[in-house]
Amino acid sequence: MSAAQSVLAPLTDILHREEEACDRLLSTLHQERTAIRRLMIDDFELINRDRGSILESLERLESERRRAMRELSRSWNLPEETLTLKGIVERLKSTGTTGLDERYARLARKLRTVREEIAFNAKLIEAIQSFVTKVLSAWSEGEPADGIYSFGADRGFRASGGALLRQRG
Repeated sequence: MSAAQSVLAPLTDILHREEEACDRLLSTLHQERTAIRRLMIDDFELINRDRGSILESLERLESERRRAMRELSRSWNLPEETLTLKGIVERLKSTGTTGLDERYARLARKLRTVREEIAFNAKLIEAIQSFVTKVLSAWSEGEPADGIYSFGADRGFRASGGALLRQRG
């Protein structure tokens, strides 16, 4: 087994573990979405703790991947800074070596999905914040028409721009 092949096996394994970590990350994003929709604030602490440990594992995997890529660049006699993961995949395609390219493509797709899911959850949180802000703003703009307890048949709130709540009887 050549030096390059001895590095490729661990590199393929690292990409596999990164892919698994992305799956776990996606799971926390789906849990987060459920918690957002149900306004289950207490669930966020556990979700964020899980996500933190996943992100730490991804950092460790990135360090392992960089180390494997440095070893590969040495075995190929290439400057470290010029060798990228995509470059390794392209170089191996030209030699007919497969496996790493498929793993790389799956990981890239999962990373795109993670980014999309994060963006979707952020927009969902933004929409809820906007709704709550509007409700609170409309509520604070209202003022009792005749006091809270009036003798008139019509008790309500006046609000600039329209009434938020109007109570009859």
